[in-house]
Amino acid sequence: MDKRRYIRWSKLALIGVGLSIGLSFAGCDRDDHRAIRAITGGEPERGRVLIRTLGCATCHIVPGVRDVEGLVGPPLERIASRAYLAGRIENTPENMLRWIRFPKSVDPETVMPQIEMTEQDGRDITAYLYTLR
Repeated sequence: MDKRRYIRWSKLALIGVGLSIGLSFAGCDRDDHRAIRAITGGEPERGRVLIRTLGCATCHIVPGVRDVEGLVGPPLERIASRAYLAGRIENTPENMLRWIRFPKSVDPETVMPQIEMTEQDGRDITAYLYTLR
């Protein structure tokens, strides 16, 4: 095989490997979102939008929510990987929903406001936050 042909086949092989890896990551993302929907009862993309429209990002830095950088509350990157919420309760979907909707029921001293939202809104926000690993 001449050198040009070898280089061409090598490039095609690299492109194929790159596409395979990229597609496998895309599939994992869909699978992750499907699993998150199952455990939270929420829709992650709707939750991302709600975080912005309800003003959560006014106080928190939230990955994926652009043009706002809240500096009052803690940053929420990797919140799904944390063991505890508010330093008080185990990080489970139901506890996160409770913390989001009724923060003073978890920590009476918190400055986190109780924002008017439906249970489904809270589940959607929980679903989005569970994508942040």
